[in-house]
Amino acid sequence: MKNKINENCVPEIQRTIKTIQSSSNFELVIKKSKFIADAFPLKSLDEAGNLISFVRKKYPDASHHCFAYVFGTQKELYRCNDDGEPSGTAGKPILQTILYFDLTNVMVFVTRYFGGIKLGASGLVRAYAECAKMVLSSAVIIEIPILKEIVFEVDYLYFPKIKSLILEYLQSVEETYYSNFVKVRGMVSEENYLIFKKILLNQTSGKILFK
Repeated sequence: MKNKINENCVPEIQRTIKTIQSSSNFELVIKKSKFIADAFPLKSLDEAGNLISFVRKKYPDASHHCFAYVFGTQKELYRCNDDGEPSGTAGKPILQTILYFDLTNVMVFVTRYFGGIKLGASGLVRAYAECAKMVLSSAVIIEIPILKEIVFEVDYLYFPKIKSLILEYLQSVEETYYSNFVKVRGMVSEENYLIFKKILLNQTSGKILFK
């Protein structure tokens, strides 16, 4: 006898990701050490390197600039750094806090000005985790659609017919190239990707080339 598939057990398709709307900041003093947490949304991994330079310049005399980031629709890209603190006591707690909030495309720094009193490994873990928790709690958390790139070429004859559809469905237009045809490259929500393609085919009588 074949096993029946329980439809209730089919996982729901992921259509959005959770991230933060804008940067946020939080400060905490523990046993004379000052901890400054900064959280930033990430649009690309290139921004991560720029933010490391930015934070180091913002707090040039700090003892440590520890950080972690998570990126990708499946949270598949991540990194953490202890920046001189004992291994696993700073970057990892920050990373775990980001994951606890179920966020992605986020980078969190916790900058420390050493106050002369050692906190011990467990104390450092608590301090860095608490700072990451507070800065993310103060941020505005949003859900945004998962985007997918779409590229197509269409004859000038049909372009006026689909121009309003492009504005309606594309989250952003990355490139519009005019030559013997019109080439468009943009980002559409994964949920609307196949729908948009079908509508474009209908509106152009199939005279459209997807790249």
